Amino acid sequence: MMAHMNKCYLFFFITIFLVYNSSRAQEISAFNLQSCIEYALDNSYQQKSFDLEVLERQTTIRKNTTHFLPQIDAYANYINYFNDLPTYIFPENEGKILSGGSSGPYYPVELGLPNNLNLGIKINQVIYDHNFFLKDKYKATLNTANQLNGQFTREEIIYNVSQTYYKAGSLKAQIGLISYNLERLTKIEKTLESQIKNGFARETEKSKILINRARLITNKNQAEAGLQQLLNYLKFLMGMSVEVPIDISIKEVIINDIDVPDTAQISDNIKLQLIKSQIAFNELEQEKLKNDYYPKLNAFAHFRFQAQRDAFNFFSGNEDWYLINLFGISLDIPILHGGDKRKNMELYEIKTSQMELNKIRLEESLKMDYENAKNNLINNIEEIRLKEENVKIAKDSFDQTTALFEEGLVMLSELLETESMYREMENELVTAKYSYKLAELNYLKATGNLLTYSD
Repeated sequence: MMAHMNKCYLFFFITIFLVYNSSRAQEISAFNLQSCIEYALDNSYQQKSFDLEVLERQTTIRKNTTHFLPQIDAYANYINYFNDLPTYIFPENEGKILSGGSSGPYYPVELGLPNNLNLGIKINQVIYDHNFFLKDKYKATLNTANQLNGQFTREEIIYNVSQTYYKAGSLKAQIGLISYNLERLTKIEKTLESQIKNGFARETEKSKILINRARLITNKNQAEAGLQQLLNYLKFLMGMSVEVPIDISIKEVIINDIDVPDTAQISDNIKLQLIKSQIAFNELEQEKLKNDYYPKLNAFAHFRFQAQRDAFNFFSGNEDWYLINLFGISLDIPILHGGDKRKNMELYEIKTSQMELNKIRLEESLKMDYENAKNNLINNIEEIRLKEENVKIAKDSFDQTTALFEEGLVMLSELLETESMYREMENELVTAKYSYKLAELNYLKATGNLLTYSD
């Protein structure tokens, strides 16, 4: 009875353990490339930073246009003349008249009262500023720049995430290959043990298998550590917390049919479009500077309430308040500013020349990138075909040697040598396939087709 209960308890704890580990395994999300890209486009720090930059640029443009809207200010000031009042000096002729002939050469007259309070509103409105006509151009250029920068940001996210994903995928495929090789080595070990048991092999032969297994386990541990580092970096690129456990799902690498033109089509390249947008912005700044030579016309109006008292009793009694209103128009005509505007124009012209030079340099760089990416893609496709043939040859050799070893016709060292060659060819094929995916990624980047990229 006690033994039966112990078995029940053991079964219960094993069940709980398996359920717990199963639930933990389910917590680890497996991402394919598309889900990695979609998550990154929604959550990456790079995308969030770009969204804030767009908001900043739009706010700056709106801030610049407030110059053309009415500017209204209210003000109040209090003045106390605690010693003498302001004095107006009349000339001798007027002074004699005002004083009835009793004054000297000059006749001083105090003006106002000691306590003075002014309350008012000032309104200013731009009537004519030639920069007003650039407002729509700035807005259109900004929208174009935001679209281009948005596309560039998405391409960068897709490229960085895809590149890291494929590097991690390569390591994961190598780990799977190592696990398969360990199983294969175990089968060889079982065959060897059978031969030792029947006297066809020596016990010391097992050390060769142990050494090979130790090497494979070391390689597997290194690959797993490298994979974890890449997964952590992938989470960082995706905007995911490093504490969140994830895994990636890999599938057989497929050689896609890609039309590879002989010459690069760079006219629509996003980098080239961005530098053209920068040149357009610089030209607008030049035009804005030229507009400073045009006259500016402004309207203004002041509404002021004024009170003067002997004592500070402005809001008591029925003392008078005086309403002083005015409006006017001011015209500013620039004539000479020490050559400042001309020097600024020269600076913008130099900056434009630099941008044009950068554009030419970028065009040549894009052509070079395209040629390199195209050649690398073609070479990788050819390399995969060669590696596939090498794997087939190595497998045939290993299968034949295995059959001979099982019959006791070849030594273990010869079998392990063919197994090692077979393993090396398999590993080279995995590396070649993922190198092809990276080459494909670089080619699509060079041709400006990353936004349509899919695994």
